[in-house]
Amino acid sequence: MNRGLLFSCVLLCLLCCEVVKAQSLYYQDDARLWIYFKLNKKLNSKLDFQLNVQNRIDNNMAVYSQFYVYPELTYKVTKVFRLVAGYVLGKKRQLDGYYFTSQQAYAGFILKKNLQKFTFSYRNLLQQQSRNFPLETTNAAPVLFDRNKLTLNYEITKRWEVYAAEEISSRLYPYPQWAFKRSRSFLGTKFNFTKHSYLELYFMTQIKQYDHHLPGRDFIYGITFSQDL
Repeated sequence: MNRGLLFSCVLLCLLCCEVVKAQSLYYQDDARLWIYFKLNKKLNSKLDFQLNVQNRIDNNMAVYSQFYVYPELTYKVTKVFRLVAGYVLGKKRQLDGYYFTSQQAYAGFILKKNLQKFTFSYRNLLQQQSRNFPLETTNAAPVLFDRNKLTLNYEITKRWEVYAAEEISSRLYPYPQWAFKRSRSFLGTKFNFTKHSYLELYFMTQIKQYDHHLPGRDFIYGITFSQDL
């Protein structure tokens, strides 16, 4: 089968999934802009370090609502199997304008396989998230999530790449929910300035399920700049 046709079929399937989700529920919609900066350092032949900085502008791209900084380590076990772990520290804006501290710790693995110009990857993470509220409040209890992301990347040229991805997150603790708590669907492109730097542009739809009100649907425009040290 023609490679371009195969990739187009995968993108079409992802878009069809989004149409089905959009028709099945009513949503609280929002448009968002996410800006990422990444610094990458190879510590040795097996171990890589990455420092990420996230900026999120929500409420129809009118309110600066979230800021995160997180270091991440990736250990290459084999050509196709990697271990990953990281810690996230950030600030998130509430409706009253107060920014609370958010902390996350995560660990998991990545399976990655190259097939000529295609790259398939699957990432699984266990993520614990907590806030800085007093422990006696409901929101203070740490929450454990299981995150699963599948990505298909296609190299058009040495400069240009395109990809599609789907991520499903489920809450494991407290109140386990085996149905997805959050889903994300990505379509993106990457421009490689050099072997050590790139600019990534993507569009993502995000569906978030809540316990006591309508689910949220976000239309997210993302920009990422990455540089190797």
